[in-house]
Amino acid sequence: MFSQQCLLFLTSLLLSLLTITFRFTFVATEDPNKRLNVNPANPPQSEDEESTYEQMDIIGLEGEEKAKYHQREKHKCTYFYNNRYPNAEGGLINCTWYTANSCCKRTEVTSVFSAMDPLYGATVLCRNYINYLMCFFCSPDQYKFYRANKKVSVCLDYCESLYEECKTAGFNKSLIGEAYGNGTAFCAAQNFEVVDSADCFKFDPKVFGSSNRLFPVFPVLLLFVSILLYTLC
Repeated sequence: MFSQQCLLFLTSLLLSLLTITFRFTFVATEDPNKRLNVNPANPPQSEDEESTYEQMDIIGLEGEEKAKYHQREKHKCTYFYNNRYPNAEGGLINCTWYTANSCCKRTEVTSVFSAMDPLYGATVLCRNYINYLMCFFCSPDQYKFYRANKKVSVCLDYCESLYEECKTAGFNKSLIGEAYGNGTAFCAAQNFEVVDSADCFKFDPKVFGSSNRLFPVFPVLLLFVSILLYTLC
């Protein structure tokens, strides 16, 4: 027989785990006909932040002059032709992991995602792959994967991973796995250049959190805890 303390503890634990499960399930069962609109809470910091600025003495510069100095030291947003530099951009309806340091404007993101065809039959990971790919023009690191008058370079492994995950998803009732033979073909059809090098647009799963990885572990964890409590109590 369970003691009263064990029953209370078990009830509390089950409620907590069920709450977590509900949150993960809500994400996993998103309406497949909705447009992509992932909104992660914690945008990552650029890994190359230290290399973006030269270490120089700027003592004596204040206010606007200091801001202009920092802007000159940033890499240009090469996808745009008006000498644009990355800056903070609030109000993004998507690509929000670039809010703190973005090459795109709120109106541009709204325009791109509003015109996008609905994606149906996609897993959460598939949506994340495509969502991230659509946000390439917001990346402050675009100088690495885009040169003037050339196509955006996307990493080969990114395209292949996207294709494998999205084979059974589709736009306009056409499945990706049927319309394209592989990931390279899919990305090339979107006017990207597929390359296998360091200077390419890479997928960063951290911006979407870890719900799609943690959820499958829950049933096993719940079973283990239940057996343990039954044995001890």
